Amino acid sequence: MADSETGRETMHDAFQYLIASSSISHKKQNIAEMLNDHFLTMADTFTSMLNMIIQMIMPSTLIMTILCLVSQAYSKYYLPMYSKPSTAREIENIFHSLEGKDSCGYDEISMQIMKLRSPFISTPLNFVYNRILSTGKFPDRLKCSIVKPLHKKCNKQMSNYKLTSLLKSLSEIVEKIMQTRLINHLTKYNILSSQQYGFRENLTTDNATYQLTYEISTAMNNKSKAGDIFCDTEKAFGFFNHNILLFKMELYGMIGKEITLYAQYPIDINENS
Repeated sequence: MADSETGRETMHDAFQYLIASSSISHKKQNIAEMLNDHFLTMADTFTSMLNMIIQMIMPSTLIMTILCLVSQAYSKYYLPMYSKPSTAREIENIFHSLEGKDSCGYDEISMQIMKLRSPFISTPLNFVYNRILSTGKFPDRLKCSIVKPLHKKCNKQMSNYKLTSLLKSLSEIVEKIMQTRLINHLTKYNILSSQQYGFRENLTTDNATYQLTYEISTAMNNKSKAGDIFCDTEKAFGFFNHNILLFKMELYGMIGKEITLYAQYPIDINENS
């Protein structure tokens, strides 16, 4: 109603047509099905093509050598990860750290409302979240999300869309709790590379830019040569292999109910558009 009164274009009104291969579809139901099929099969299609290319250009002996080197790189033993119980104060602090958006997930409860009620709901939520950590089971009800395809650039080809998910506010809190314990474990054993600046607290692209500038300046002062390789990986998250990630997490000490919790999280997600 608010969008109608203000004249603002809604997400559904924006999808007037979609281009797939050589055909154009104007029906919203067909557009939804086409986008759904595209994003569900995109990763598998890319993986199959990549495996085919690898088999064509790399002999089996070289592949075995690479696997052997990877195995040696992860030969270090890490103590098992321990997820300490959450507290009501921690949950309330997480509420305060999140942006108070008025957008809603499948439960139609915005983070703005949750933040206002956090002093009264943190204690009962703490009991629920501790049950999740202690059992290693992620509730299916918290996996419900609303998926919105966003147009990025150029024409209305399917490849020019990306997906965004609106999770339940309660799910965001669980993610923060899991993330905090995972980062603490990785930091404790110095697992993350010092050259990784993305998705880390107190590190930004400014740090990466400074390091790059410093390395180049040092090389120039020493009358040495400096070279850089810049790679832009498109749709990286869409092609992500969860099995490889879980395998690496086990090598880093995430076993038992900890790895079970992370393994269950992306399975049987209920998405609504």
